[in-house]
Amino acid sequence: MKDPKIARELTERHTAIYLERDSHRLLYEGDRPVLRTGINAQAGDVVQIGGVYTPPQLRGQGYARRAVAYHLDELRQKGVKEAVLFAASDKAAQAYRANLRDALRWWSMIHRRHCRRRSKEETGKMTFIRPEARAQLWNLRELLVALCLLLTGLRWALFGVGIWTITGWAVVVSAVLLAVVGAQRVRFRQGGGGPGVVQVVEGQISYFGPLTGGAIAVSELRRLTLDPTARPAHWLLEQPGQEAVAIPVNAAGSEALFDAFAALPGIKTRRMLNALQNLGTEGAAHPVVIWQHREEAVERRWLH
Repeated sequence: MKDPKIARELTERHTAIYLERDSHRLLYEGDRPVLRTGINAQAGDVVQIGGVYTPPQLRGQGYARRAVAYHLDELRQKGVKEAVLFAASDKAAQAYRANLRDALRWWSMIHRRHCRRRSKEETGKMTFIRPEARAQLWNLRELLVALCLLLTGLRWALFGVGIWTITGWAVVVSAVLLAVVGAQRVRFRQGGGGPGVVQVVEGQISYFGPLTGGAIAVSELRRLTLDPTARPAHWLLEQPGQEAVAIPVNAAGSEALFDAFAALPGIKTRRMLNALQNLGTEGAAHPVVIWQHREEAVERRWLH
């Protein structure tokens, strides 16, 4: 930040938020702060460690290792059972593994670039199917299962006798329904590889990203927006009195959002899928409200 005044204002604003949430810690050496660590997001007994920063002139002296270990131990005493840590480089990831191995026995670590490189090494071994083809087949898995069911059902229905004929037609109907849902899922998926991880557990959507994160219950959701101006595009999940949770459309595990969104009362699935398909076009220049709660919609109409 080149403007000292703006930098000071941002620092004061962020510090106030950290104090209110009791989310960050400072490591001191004597009277001098040497490192900051914090929690970007928390969902139940899972937290995301982020904002770990050491001034350049103080790096390489073990401050990050000590501070993160202290913070993890404090969180464990408060009942936290799992933590997500992001590393921006291979060197940082190696430091976590080498120096925090004992402390992280009950933690999970996610280092996106390392995982991608490891995946390339594993898939580089001899195989009958190219990695790209395997990924495409996996993306079409519901449609392939539907096709198999359809062929099986038609065989039973056309060449079976008695109960087999009835069962065959029932399987055909099920295959058609599965194909419809499968086609929607294929359109919803954005390929993965984006920043962060999404979890949907018992009606709660949680996002753990390198810089931000958050959690929101589907029942508390009041507005769902697709923001194509972000890079990558983000879902914005809004609830009363809280900051919107921003989730990249291609974050790991984001395909689980389809079922959560499809369950929203009155949502127009076709509108949502069309908005996704339009990403990158001229028409995707502004955020698009995909769904909003009935009370929210009524309130907005009265305001206008």
